[in-house]
Amino acid sequence: MWFFLLLLGGYVLYAYKKYSHLFSFNTSVLFDQSLLKQKKTDQTVQLSQKAKQYEQAHLYSEASTYYRQLLLKTQNPNDAYNLCKLLTRTGKWEEVHEISQIFQYDSRMLHLYFHSVVMLNKKEMPGIDVEYKHHPLHPQFDTQEIKAAVSRWPVASLSKLKLPINTLFEMVCQKPSRLRMQMFCHYVLEATADVYHHIKDLPHPDWLDINSASDLYQFANINTLLLKRSFLITCTECHHKLATTELICHYCGAVESFSEIPHVDKTIIGAQV
Repeated sequence: MWFFLLLLGGYVLYAYKKYSHLFSFNTSVLFDQSLLKQKKTDQTVQLSQKAKQYEQAHLYSEASTYYRQLLLKTQNPNDAYNLCKLLTRTGKWEEVHEISQIFQYDSRMLHLYFHSVVMLNKKEMPGIDVEYKHHPLHPQFDTQEIKAAVSRWPVASLSKLKLPINTLFEMVCQKPSRLRMQMFCHYVLEATADVYHHIKDLPHPDWLDINSASDLYQFANINTLLLKRSFLITCTECHHKLATTELICHYCGAVESFSEIPHVDKTIIGAQV
């Protein structure tokens, strides 16, 4: 029994002496890899911090340089998106197009890719026709698809299309946001009698108490004054309120990423106010 134990111990000692350098090598390699990984993490954190600092200081050229370096290291769609949002504010759509084309698998980047195609007046848009064929800015947009456009992209549709009055009236009745109300009132003040003729026999919401073209004109006039210099939409990314219908947020660079702001209490916006 003791003989076998001594024999086993000797074998273990022999094996350790013979192969110990391999264990030492593996441990060293793992340690070096860990250090490299930590160094890369530290570098990306520093680059991200630098980029954000320059962006907050409105030094966009310097910020974009750090974002590019960061993207080269990470190949992360989040970093690509942050860089592209910065580039939209400085009008660098060629670079937005190149970057967003690579990261099309990310829905945010696909959205930017579509807008870069539009901004650069490119004819070819592989990969986005199915998703964006009903978008009002699509080069082959079919006006017969207006309902599909306004249901999916209401802000772009309201700001870029001359909508039929029946469609606009349906939109404002469905959701009386500030943007929709402003557009509707603009139509009314331009052609009160014509608008009244189109909507007089349609179902009216409780807040639209009108019995004549004169009532409709008064309604539009009052609400136009209420909405004067009002914020119309909110950027869903940076949450700043905007008074414009431009599709790029000038605060953060997000493109067509907005929510509509509700109009004032519906019970006080009728012609009886």
